Amino acid sequence: MTLKTFLQGPMFQRIVLIVWLVSAGLVIFSQKNVDSIVNVTLYNYGLTFNNKWAQPYWNYEHLLYASEFVSIALTLVALASGFLKKDNGKKPAPKRKETTKKSVATPEDTNERNIVVSCSNCKKVFSKPLVMLDFSSGKAKLVNVCPYCNTVIDKVEQQSNTETIVNPEKEVQEEPS
Repeated sequence: MTLKTFLQGPMFQRIVLIVWLVSAGLVIFSQKNVDSIVNVTLYNYGLTFNNKWAQPYWNYEHLLYASEFVSIALTLVALASGFLKKDNGKKPAPKRKETTKKSVATPEDTNERNIVVSCSNCKKVFSKPLVMLDFSSGKAKLVNVCPYCNTVIDKVEQQSNTETIVNPEKEVQEEPS
């Protein structure tokens, strides 16, 4: 798992929400201690009550509590919805752009471009080969390669409407224009 996928995943979001809840709890705990200092300890050192300082203090205290309780409520809702969401560990498949490069296809498939290639070397099936540069002849040329075993796919043989078998001994068939 890479850092990017972790930061975009649901586990990271849940961790952030839990840390946020703990932080909000610590702010409320700290405010309660400040309130205790003002209303108990400072009176022992000669503090006299006056509405000039008490009214703004109470206003800020109530504003702080209200904002913390709103953030706690929203965090709990977000956290609960994250745990209740059914993703079953499945990620949506990334969408790919279709290209109009040459590919092997039957006349029925030319409109759909749904081609499946089976490698003769490793027997794995895939829809698009890798494109790499081949420098073996001294001059660079693009070649198609099996993404699993790196076998060069230069020549293919048509097997059925939807499947193509890689055969290194046959010529490449190009699709009709």
